[in-house]
Amino acid sequence: MKIGIDARLYFESGVGRYIKNTLRELDDYCSSNKTENKFYIFLSKKGFEEVNFESNSIVRIEADIPWHSLREQASFSRLINSYDLDVMHFTYFSLPLLYRRKFVVTIHDLILNYVDTGKATTLPKYLYRLKRFFYFKVIRHAVKNSCYIISPSESTKKEIAALYKVSQDKIIVIPEGVDPVFLKKPVKPRARVPNRYMLYVGNAYPHKNLERLIEAFARINEKIPQDLILVGKSDYFYKRLIRRVSKMTNIHIYNNINDENLSYLYSNADFLVAPSFMEGFGLTPLEAMAHNCLPVVSGIDAFYEVCENAALYFNPEDIQDIASILYKAANMTDEGKKIYEKLFKERIAKFSWEKSLKKTLDTYERCNSI
Repeated sequence: MKIGIDARLYFESGVGRYIKNTLRELDDYCSSNKTENKFYIFLSKKGFEEVNFESNSIVRIEADIPWHSLREQASFSRLINSYDLDVMHFTYFSLPLLYRRKFVVTIHDLILNYVDTGKATTLPKYLYRLKRFFYFKVIRHAVKNSCYIISPSESTKKEIAALYKVSQDKIIVIPEGVDPVFLKKPVKPRARVPNRYMLYVGNAYPHKNLERLIEAFARINEKIPQDLILVGKSDYFYKRLIRRVSKMTNIHIYNNINDENLSYLYSNADFLVAPSFMEGFGLTPLEAMAHNCLPVVSGIDAFYEVCENAALYFNPEDIQDIASILYKAANMTDEGKKIYEKLFKERIAKFSWEKSLKKTLDTYERCNSI
């Protein structure tokens, strides 16, 4: 088979980690196993210059075409078609509507279906509405015309099936795993790190619910010994958040932290807090468990699916409940935390990028046989 994989978002957060780990496992697999398949990896200019593979079964192709763009709709489709692929894997919902050959699409979540971020967008209102219109058009096309849909969780699978009236048999659940970069030696960030802190990792988009988290933290910060560290990419949303918490000396925002620094922050945090209203998966709680860091998370399906009984849960709508559970976690004894360590190992054992790749390759085979 000739299989294409869209890796243009390789260096982005979130989806980028999914692509990076999938390709790393693919390279390992092709280097250690005989395969007649040929994989064509479509990379941005930066990716083409910096990303290399050991296996001769993997071919790099420069596709310096922005996602969510008119060029994606025209140029990317022509580029892919020129390779006469048996199966194309779009690793993100943004794909060319004109592509008519067999393809698999990964839909990581449906957050934009439920959360209208118009009040938070940096775009003019009419451009935001136009962008949102095309989002719905493209994702409907992806769901309808794909051979199979890859979802990271059962909760997202059910949402896709219910919202788009598609058979659940078409949706393959392939959970993610812990990036092996976190198995390397942690490196302390240059920024000052408090002696004790709770940790948040992620962007500051509205569905992440950071406003309620900060309000809940403000209610208890004088009663607990922990500071709050927020880790994310410097953008409009984090810059706005910085202005809001500028007078709160025990809230620290670290932007553009590398993985070795992040590993240090996970390893030394009293606990991770994840207050999202909605997620497609629970990657940061999984990463926290890999560092023996207790996840304290919102009671949403994706987090229950990943953590089960290895976490503390709160109602993300209720500021007082968030504050109460944060206070409970902040005062948990070392003996209390040790009870969770066995549970962490059990949960982590269920997730790996190696398992993820195997199911992904199986999905390509199933798609090709249709």
